[in-house]
Amino acid sequence: DEKGVFQARFPRTDFQVHPVSGTHCFIAVAAGFGLDAIELRPDEPADNLTFRLVPDQPIRGRIVDTEGRPVKDANVRLEMIFAPSSGRLDGFLTAWKQEWGIATQQTDKRLFVLGKMFPVTWTDDGRFEIKGVGRERVARVTVTGANIAHMQLWVVTRDGIDARSYNDAALARIPPDLRLPGQPPLLYAPSFDAVAEPTRVIEGMVRDASSGEPVVGAT
Repeated sequence: DEKGVFQARFPRTDFQVHPVSGTHCFIAVAAGFGLDAIELRPDEPADNLTFRLVPDQPIRGRIVDTEGRPVKDANVRLEMIFAPSSGRLDGFLTAWKQEWGIATQQTDKRLFVLGKMFPVTWTDDGRFEIKGVGRERVARVTVTGANIAHMQLWVVTRDGIDARSYNDAALARIPPDLRLPGQPPLLYAPSFDAVAEPTRVIEGMVRDASSGEPVVGAT
């Protein structure tokens, strides 16, 4: 209502417990805001929940191939949102420069995204847009397509951020002989172009070790 108060009743059988955390998840969304979520154990009361929605920061990206051509019909999926309760990503960004692997520990809330709330989008002329993440958060986005390699994008929803400086600092701390493809992952500003590498086809044959006959239906 006009005070932001809500009440809802659900059959207890409607609740699903997360297999890892053992909690129920309640999520609140509103146009123009970034979502919030509250996790409760089955024995915790749910009669005094307060959701805190932050102003939204839309994510607008463009996927291009290595020759700069837009990638059409790429599958874009929002997987997870890392959100600091302080409302600022300063701790995350500082940690990223020092040791990127522990940066997410500076965000004390992880919002697992439901497909119904953020359905998969498909690039049109290489472009896509995601709304509802909120400012000062990190969105983990995956991009897949028929002729491109799987991509995982870490989008920092801070307007005007220079993502390159953080990427360069994180990479500089890893000796050249210890660097691995995709590590550290790249951070992106809320508006960006991302280059998709071409897919590499791996072909082979699965055979029975005893008879040498082909195995049908192997995964």
